[in-house]
Amino acid sequence: MMRIFVALAFASLTASIGFAHEDDGKIFDRKPPFRGPAWRASQPTAGSALAASAFPASGVSLQSWLTLPTFGTNISSAASCFGYTSPSGREYALLSLSHGTAVVEVTDPTNAQVISVIPASASLWGDVRAYSHYAYAVKESPVGVQVIDLANVDAGTVTLVNTVSSPGSDSSHTLAIDATSGFLYRAGGSGNGLRIYSLANPAAPAYVGEWQTRYVHEVTPVTYTSGPYAGKQIAFACSGQNNGWVNTGLDILDVTNKASIVPLAHVFWPNPGYSHQAWPSADMKYLFINDEYDEVTYGTPTETIVFDIQNLSNPVYLGRFTNGSLAVGHNLYTKGKLLFEANYTSGLRIFDVTNPTAPTEIAWFDTFPAHDAPTFNSLWNVYPYFASGTVIGSDIEQGLFVWRVAGLPEPTTYCQGKANSQGCVPAIGSTGSPSASSAAPFAVTGSNFLNQKLGLLFYGTSAANGPFHGGTLCVKSPFTRTSLQSSGGSSVPTADCTGMYSFDFNAYLQSGADPALQPATQVRCQYWSRDPNDPAGFFDSLSNALWFSIGL
Repeated sequence: MMRIFVALAFASLTASIGFAHEDDGKIFDRKPPFRGPAWRASQPTAGSALAASAFPASGVSLQSWLTLPTFGTNISSAASCFGYTSPSGREYALLSLSHGTAVVEVTDPTNAQVISVIPASASLWGDVRAYSHYAYAVKESPVGVQVIDLANVDAGTVTLVNTVSSPGSDSSHTLAIDATSGFLYRAGGSGNGLRIYSLANPAAPAYVGEWQTRYVHEVTPVTYTSGPYAGKQIAFACSGQNNGWVNTGLDILDVTNKASIVPLAHVFWPNPGYSHQAWPSADMKYLFINDEYDEVTYGTPTETIVFDIQNLSNPVYLGRFTNGSLAVGHNLYTKGKLLFEANYTSGLRIFDVTNPTAPTEIAWFDTFPAHDAPTFNSLWNVYPYFASGTVIGSDIEQGLFVWRVAGLPEPTTYCQGKANSQGCVPAIGSTGSPSASSAAPFAVTGSNFLNQKLGLLFYGTSAANGPFHGGTLCVKSPFTRTSLQSSGGSSVPTADCTGMYSFDFNAYLQSGADPALQPATQVRCQYWSRDPNDPAGFFDSLSNALWFSIGL
């Protein structure tokens, strides 16, 4: 009874904020927003005193923190977040706020900058997704679906171009997009299940069908591209009656035909609290589920539920795993072998799910150092899909976090090598994983070099793409040169492309030769070698470049 009284009193004091889920713990546990200034690693002496060193972390480094006042004096909370990458490769965070949706450039994660805030009527709950060059925003307040044009975002222009307001209620709890098939799904809002829209014209989503058997809190729609379900569009819907509180569980739906949606399975798990959100593993064999109220209802630590979904009509409950924290699990996403979780007061948690029923927690960032109790404060969502490896998180009271994670991105080649006097193009590669502590090697290799020539690996922390000695310099100065080594290969006087180089970067890291190289540092490296008959006349050759992040 006391919690109900507090909630009603709070609602009366904040009548400007839309509360559509009066039973949501985020109402009972509301805390004042943090009103300190923003902090950016590019300007570490400016901004909030509660910055990088104040948040306990392992394997995750804070790059920028944009507090709520950064987005406007009327902003009182943040909700969900997503990401958008423009055709030029520039990266943007999309952040749902109490009074709108923000677009923030995070191309340089150490210097995140607000581009625009598109206003909307106020609500504690909001969601945003991207498709083509548009963002789509919804709220529990009656805003419909706001369509935001990002075509000119690189030039600093963001425009609200449409609002979709039918059918039924203009409220939505969340939304999701199947980018492969081009359909948008509105979930929840005024007790709704699913409402589905075609994005054939992405500026004007067109209603094509719905599923109203049960309330849906969140949905993850995917198109299978291989295996027995190839071509099928499947929706994993966290659902239940009475706004999800009764018979809370998971519906698996075949939504290929929007006019005739086929239920494939309706499943539950032991001791359910509230079915909140789900995401499949990268290989589509397993489904990870967040139950938002099991920690509160049963006093359990943070638990993630796992199903085998190889047979969509007969999914198998495999159990739960936990990291021992008491915090409430909220949203989760997979990327390769990694699972990223936004777990309210314990913040960002990253697991290696190579073994899906017994994952290993490999990195974390605690956004709420005060405690990890099962309250509904702090980290709402996380987005880990930027190609750069940048990860963003939305925090109810604290705004937007921008992070680097140790080991992300995984080693990736870029740029262009320079053909040598034998017509070969030297190539860089790698084996193993970069790590500041592992005894296993991380070999950065070079191949297609001239035999029996001296060369070396050089590295820096930023990319370049400029002309150099008839080729391309792919690493921005300042950079560090490692020791000279011989390419080996065929014996002289034969001249061919059997030369190779190898450099164990893990051994170099652990030698302490460069103290600036720490977990989550991003490294760009390139091989240089002598070439006496260089057709460009500079007597050398260059490989393409390798980009990686140092793991723990």
